[in-house]
Amino acid sequence: MIVTITPEVISKALNRRIISQLVELYKVSHLGQRNPAYDGSKSLYTAGPLPFNSKEFVIKLVKGEDEAGPRREREFKVAIKLAAKYDLYQLQQFLRGRQLNAPQEIIQILDVALRASPSANYTVVYSIGEVTIKVFT
Repeated sequence: MIVTITPEVISKALNRRIISQLVELYKVSHLGQRNPAYDGSKSLYTAGPLPFNSKEFVIKLVKGEDEAGPRREREFKVAIKLAAKYDLYQLQQFLRGRQLNAPQEIIQILDVALRASPSANYTVVYSIGEVTIKVFT
């Protein structure tokens, strides 16, 4: 699925917060109980089809709920559109040694899926030489 958020947001953390709010609000009613994996920019993946090919949602985030200062509401339009359906058959053949080339698109999808939950709960870990910085949110 291709995700477009307007107004455009540069921060992956804010993008994830918007999609998290979308899932919280619409998981049962519009997402067919699917829990999508989101890469923080344009790609969203689900295990199985969503009940639509294209849909637009309006998400309102309130800034200042957890912070001191004035509360401010921001509205985002999130468009989700089916881009492609992927078949895991090529990955299965590769893992069995029947295909020489690794299916890069499928591996990218698995990478996003495996990183989705940690990215939603923790800040990225940076390693510089022998120094590792871990920041949890």
